[in-house]
Amino acid sequence: MKIYELLEQKTTIPANNTKRLILLKGMINNGQSPEINVAKYTRDGFSFGDLEQLGYAEEICNRSRAGYVCQWMYTGPNSIIVGGSIMKSGDKTEPVEVDIS
Repeated sequence: MKIYELLEQKTTIPANNTKRLILLKGMINNGQSPEINVAKYTRDGFSFGDLEQLGYAEEICNRSRAGYVCQWMYTGPNSIIVGGSIMKSGDKTEPVEVDIS
């Protein structure tokens, strides 16, 4: 199988939370660099909330005038893909202003 064929393959992500987390952990530990959505949860794929449950991410929030500025820090092994870019352990997402008014 050629590399472009591997990249085009889509992984079916289980709706069951336990199965999804097992699959995600296995993919990361095997160096497969899964694509992660910058969200606490999404039904369309893996999210930083999933990584947080595995102990592979931390949500960092700081108070601001309008509410909070939040971002995710990846702390897991190997790498992941976020928005088309590769993230390694210690990398952070762009900060997002969260209005709580």
